[in-house]
Amino acid sequence: MGWSLPETSWFGSQLDKASCAGTSYLNWMAAQQVNWWKIPAPIPGSSPPVSAATWMWFDAQSHLPVRLMFGEGPPKPTKGDPGQLALFQMFSFTYFPVFTSLDQPPADPPSWTEPDFRGFTSGNPENFQLFTWNNHFGMTAFMTPVNESFNPLPTRVLYEWKPDADYKVYTDRAQNTLMWNTYNPDNPKAPTAEALLTGPSPQGVPPVPDSGTGFAISWYDDTITCKPLPFPQEPPDWVSIPAVEGTIQAVISDNSTLCPNTAVTVVSVLFPPSLPNYPEATYLWTWYSPFPGSGGTHSRPVTFMQSQSGVNLGTSLALADYFFYEEYATGIDPSNFEVPAACQGQSKEKQTPAFKRHSSFQAS
Repeated sequence: MGWSLPETSWFGSQLDKASCAGTSYLNWMAAQQVNWWKIPAPIPGSSPPVSAATWMWFDAQSHLPVRLMFGEGPPKPTKGDPGQLALFQMFSFTYFPVFTSLDQPPADPPSWTEPDFRGFTSGNPENFQLFTWNNHFGMTAFMTPVNESFNPLPTRVLYEWKPDADYKVYTDRAQNTLMWNTYNPDNPKAPTAEALLTGPSPQGVPPVPDSGTGFAISWYDDTITCKPLPFPQEPPDWVSIPAVEGTIQAVISDNSTLCPNTAVTVVSVLFPPSLPNYPEATYLWTWYSPFPGSGGTHSRPVTFMQSQSGVNLGTSLALADYFFYEEYATGIDPSNFEVPAACQGQSKEKQTPAFKRHSSFQAS
């Protein structure tokens, strides 16, 4: 299989290049503080040489593993990379709800027993429904890239989707995702990155300017750059669109490592082929925690990841872990969704972005 048995260090052949990006909780559930370790995974044949990132999260107190994410898959589905951790490298994402340190290897079990851990149930025995986003909300996250050159990016998301009857301008349906390079001191000139997506006009309504599109915006100290994105904003019920085959694959309830005192639904979403970056379909995985009495339709995001995300493919961001979350009764200030002049072929000179004009989330 091409594997090497793991030693006491799980960092493989890149042990001397492993680095700890910092310590924090994994998400808003605050189950335990973890150390975020990044290990480079050189990509064979890349020119110039490029490394993906293998991320490992270890409990800050016990130093036992909590989670793994591999940014570069094995050479073949049936053959691993001897320089990376055996077995686990065959999976994009792994959690360790139970991990026990032993002084001596255990004796072979007399018979096979089905592995299990507290609170996990395959399928959807409680008949939770798929979530639907609130029409107006804001949240924060850590966005973790598979590009070894970067550490996680503190991120703020604002989302607005007005119903058909209230739709008038492109800012009535828009999403602003703002990513800071706060924890990337080795890239002092890295910009503040903004992904601005707008939703399509309602059916039967002529498309308004700047609707149904997307922009990748880079805010430097004295200038702006803007590139088109190939996809628009998704509607609140995006996970229920038939083409994505959204399915609750499992439910985890009150697990002290993963979701203490609450439940999460583990949802798979099919990401269709998208040329040139993804010629084959891949899976997105997202965890949501249902609010009491909602049956799952009203849920809070926990984590989101894209399997087989690649370095320099799209944003190279494979993982989002969510923290602050707030829903609004009224719409968000539309200035948060303004399309900069640079995205319309106009001046690229410095202008004050909306995120510097507002000290907090604002509603209109």
